[in-house]
Amino acid sequence: MIGWTTASITGQPQLTYDDGGEPLTFGPDELQVSRSPLGRLVTADIEVVPDSHTTSLVLVVPPVNLAGRKPQRVRTVAVVTRRETPFAPELPTGQLQSYKVLRLSGTAGRVDA
Repeated sequence: MIGWTTASITGQPQLTYDDGGEPLTFGPDELQVSRSPLGRLVTADIEVVPDSHTTSLVLVVPPVNLAGRKPQRVRTVAVVTRRETPFAPELPTGQLQSYKVLRLSGTAGRVDA
């Protein structure tokens, strides 16, 4: 499960990620948010193992028109990227990143305080 809010109960952006293990929550200091032709990209490092690898999640947040303030169905993707970061004088040969694409569906809505 992946959840994204631009303003959580603290008034700050928040990303939640649960792949069936321990749920992870990321606040504004742990997120990178950028705009792209795909929509908004929300990135967080979900695992960092020094001298081994880093695993990141990039959530694609498409534009959604909440006309009439009604929740709207959303279909999108997230990409989990594992980057090999071995401690060695030279990087190993071959592909250093691998990708897993997650197909997501859910609801976008406005929450009023």
